[in-house]
Amino acid sequence: MHEEGDVPSINGQLLTPPPEGVGEFTRLKTQYVWGPGDSPTSGVMELLRVTEITKNAAGTTMEYPRVVLYDAQGDVAALVQPPGVTAAAAVTAQWTWSPYGEVLTYEEFYPHQPLHVGHKGLFVDRLNSGPLVFDMYTWTAAERPRLEPGAKLIAHTPNRTYAPDLGRWLQQDPNASGQSVVASHQFNGSSAMLLSPSIGLGSRVRDGLSMMQYARGNPITWGDALGLYSTDDLMEDVYGSNLSIPGPSDFISGMLESLVSDYAANLEWDIEWALDWSMADDDHTRNDSSWIWQSMARGVYEQFEFGIPSIGTYNPLESAIQMAGSRRGGGGGGGGGGAGGGGKKRGPIATGPGPYRSGSGPYGGKIAENPTVTTGGRFSNRQINDAIAENKKRNGGELRCDVIGRRLVQNSGHPNSVEADHILPAASGGSNSSINIQLVSRS
Repeated sequence: MHEEGDVPSINGQLLTPPPEGVGEFTRLKTQYVWGPGDSPTSGVMELLRVTEITKNAAGTTMEYPRVVLYDAQGDVAALVQPPGVTAAAAVTAQWTWSPYGEVLTYEEFYPHQPLHVGHKGLFVDRLNSGPLVFDMYTWTAAERPRLEPGAKLIAHTPNRTYAPDLGRWLQQDPNASGQSVVASHQFNGSSAMLLSPSIGLGSRVRDGLSMMQYARGNPITWGDALGLYSTDDLMEDVYGSNLSIPGPSDFISGMLESLVSDYAANLEWDIEWALDWSMADDDHTRNDSSWIWQSMARGVYEQFEFGIPSIGTYNPLESAIQMAGSRRGGGGGGGGGGAGGGGKKRGPIATGPGPYRSGSGPYGGKIAENPTVTTGGRFSNRQINDAIAENKKRNGGELRCDVIGRRLVQNSGHPNSVEADHILPAASGGSNSSINIQLVSRS
C-alpha cells in the first residue's frame, strides 16, 4: 500500500501555499496483489497486479489495474492494462534489465504511477535523485520514477540489501556468519555467547568464499528472494522438492565439491594412519589416485538427485544404471557377472521369501543370502563377513569402498572403517537381502 499526503517543501525550500483544497488530504494511492511465484528465479511470492487509485475532477474514485509480466530472468518486463468495457488490453510500460538488475531501457506508453518493484520482483529505492518532481503550474508533486536507465538502485530483502550496480550484497551472508555482528553488540563490557559453529570452507565450494556474492554469481539462472540462499534451495525447503535440470555449471561445481570433500577425508585418514602404529606402513591414501575420477563421477551423479515429498531422494540415473546392468547380464561390482558368473540378470528387486525392494549391488548371488529377508532389516554377520571376503578377493587382497574405491580397514573407530550399507535405504523400503548390501567407509 502506498499513501500520498501534503508536500511542505521540495529540496528544502518551502512552497508558496497551494490553492485551497489542493494537497490537504492523505489517501490510498496504490495497491499491490501478491501470489505464488511460477518463476524459478524470483522466489516464492510474485507481484501479480498493481492497482492505481485516483480521483477525477468530480471527486469520484477511479481504479486502474495493471498486470505485471516477468521475463525469463524473473525481472519485471512490462505493466499491462487488462481489457475493460471500453478499452482493449494495452502495454502501459516495459523495461529491459542487465543480468544483475540494472535498468537498461524504459519505455512508457501510457501514464502510470511509478513502479517500486523491479529486479527479481524485489522492492527497490533510488539513491541518485530526489523522491519528488514538482509541477509549478498544477501545484502538484509527482513521484520521480525509480526504474529508469542510470538510476542507482538498492533492492530490499527480509535479511539483506542488494546493490545491482555492484552485483553484490551490502551485508555479509547471515548464514552461520553472525559472529561479527553479535560480537559488535556489547553491553556493560560483555557480549552474547556464540553458539553457532564457524563456517567450514569445504561447505562453501559451490557458492564461493565471498560472503557478499549474489545468486551464486549466476543471476540469470538463480535468485535470492530472502537474502539467505539461492532460489533452488528455497524452493526445496518450502515445497520439499527441487526439480531443476542440472547444467554444465552444476556438474563442474558438483565435481569440485566432491573432490574437496573426499580429499579432506583422505587427509583426515592419513593423520589417523600416521598416529596409529598398528596400521600397515602403506595403508595411507597416497598410493592410489583412482579416487579422483571416482569422486568426480560421484559429483556429477549427485547433481541429478532431487527430493520427492513423502518419498525421499530419487536419482533417475540409478534406474538407467540398473537397466544397463540387467542388459549386460548382471553387470556391476567388478565384472563378476550375475549369480555364479553365469550371466543371471539382476534387476532392482531381490529374490527370496517375497518381493522385497533392493538395490542392484555387487554381492547378489556371490555371498550367503539372509535366511529372513525383510523390509528395513539388518544384515547378518555372515552377510557382512562374506561381503568383506568377496570385496578383498575382487580388489587383490585390499578392502575398498564399493562407491568411490577408497581403501577401507576393519578396525573400528577410524574414518575409513568399513560399514555395511543399504543401497536402497531401509527407510525407503530397502531390504536386508544380499543384493542390497554395499561396503562403505564410516565417514
